[in-house]
Amino acid sequence: MPVTSNVEPDSDIKIDEIPSTYRRMRIGGPFASFNGPLVGQLDEDGLSMGFVVEKRHLNPVGICHGGMLMTLADMQLGVGSMARTKAWEFLPTVNMTCDFVQASPMGAFIYGTTDIIRVTKNLLFASCILWHGEDPVFRGSGIMKRAGRDETKTVDLERFFEPEEA
Repeated sequence: MPVTSNVEPDSDIKIDEIPSTYRRMRIGGPFASFNGPLVGQLDEDGLSMGFVVEKRHLNPVGICHGGMLMTLADMQLGVGSMARTKAWEFLPTVNMTCDFVQASPMGAFIYGTTDIIRVTKNLLFASCILWHGEDPVFRGSGIMKRAGRDETKTVDLERFFEPEEA
């Protein structure tokens, strides 16, 4: 079943389609649920998460608020890193720096990608890019605390997705 956004149709606003490979996610607790919905795609490159910019995501000048982009980037860095390392561990953010590269208008589908820079005994260094189509809109770098790898759990990222409807 295709995932759609909550953006109300308006003749002046282009609403990007969410690619059919993305599925609705259940991740991040009440904060992310309130600010989502988030969608995600698992593939050989890891996990990509995204959302469609809605009216409630806009800042006073009518573009996506930087805090919403930072929210997605924070989750993309942590969970995206877990997907890339294939290790089940909680990765709370210690530090995150960001660059706002380009404005994201209402109706834009914004999605992220993650790269691991380095993993040490206690820290994980990663970067992410948030994209609108083929254009980067945000660059983030994060340092995450390796809060403990749970060797008893397998990396089952499917648990972060809503169950498929029959």
